[in-house]
Amino acid sequence: MTEDQALATINSTLYDLFEQLVFDCVDQGFENYSARTLLHVAKWKLDCGNAEDGKRVSLNHNHIGNYVRYFIRCNPQHAYFFKLRGEKSGKLLTHLDRSNEWEKAVRP
Repeated sequence: MTEDQALATINSTLYDLFEQLVFDCVDQGFENYSARTLLHVAKWKLDCGNAEDGKRVSLNHNHIGNYVRYFIRCNPQHAYFFKLRGEKSGKLLTHLDRSNEWEKAVRP
């Protein structure tokens, strides 16, 4: 999947809430947290807010990594917060520094 294709899978409203939840966790002292959990909380909050009109937010589990990689790209100072697996290599990418490591996480 190209970077443009990965970005196309991101719902901007869901991403904004996800990013806020990550910052809340950082502020509360968490060193890392589950991206899947945070995205499900964000989806739940959006779905509850839209309950009257019946609109639901779609979240494909295959795209959770795209949200994390986009977060790292936008916030490299918090790249350490998530543990990433490379798409093909299966390597666990953790505690990414501000050099090219986060770029590798965005484009494995």
